[in-house]
Amino acid sequence: MSPGLRLCAFHLALFLCLNLIPTLIPPADVLFPEPETETEAPSTDLVDMDDVSPSDWFYVYVRVGYRHGFLHGQDGKFEPNRSITRAEFITILGRLHRALGGYVEYEASPAAEAFHTPYLRWANELDIIEGNEHGHFRPDEPILRAEIAVILMRYLNVYSLYDHFLAQYEHHSENFADAEDIPAWAISPARLLRNFGIMHGVHNPEDPEGVYFFLPEAEAMRSEAATIFARMFITIFDGTVAV
Repeated sequence: MSPGLRLCAFHLALFLCLNLIPTLIPPADVLFPEPETETEAPSTDLVDMDDVSPSDWFYVYVRVGYRHGFLHGQDGKFEPNRSITRAEFITILGRLHRALGGYVEYEASPAAEAFHTPYLRWANELDIIEGNEHGHFRPDEPILRAEIAVILMRYLNVYSLYDHFLAQYEHHSENFADAEDIPAWAISPARLLRNFGIMHGVHNPEDPEGVYFFLPEAEAMRSEAATIFARMFITIFDGTVAV
């Protein structure tokens, strides 16, 4: 079994063992020096979405996101197989930051203001995200996996969260099988996130064990994004979260 698969198996076993442990939220100043702010209350219920079940490979990750308030569904559905938009991705990142005790200026949005506006403003001010050559954010367009890698590494860099991933780095030294297809601006983030255990890539059954493809131009599904965010959250908390 590859190191990446062993790590995944360990996390799954850990989730089941921690099922009865209360959610542990550290003081805000443990991770971030910014002022404490009121956060959206995390859900304490199991995932109750019509299109998510315990047999799904992403179930435990979606459950982590729901329990800690950074994943939301709509009308009783999570839509795991739908492409996640750029606005949705930034919103989840902002909610995850707040769930970790970080500060994002957030007020109840006026009816005319988009749901993602406070998080977009936060990420843009910190240069975590940027628009295209015309300065357009394109909120309703699907986000690509290469873009995800860059945004997440910018987030980890802005808040100096690298130390939480050093242990994973020691056990993940592989490169992606399609590394030559990854754009130059995304190659370093993609490699680091694999070695950090955040973005494992896609494994084809016919390929040898341990061979993963990054697929930089592929649109990320909501199930994939949930998995990526939950891995980040779990690692930063050193595994001490209830699922």
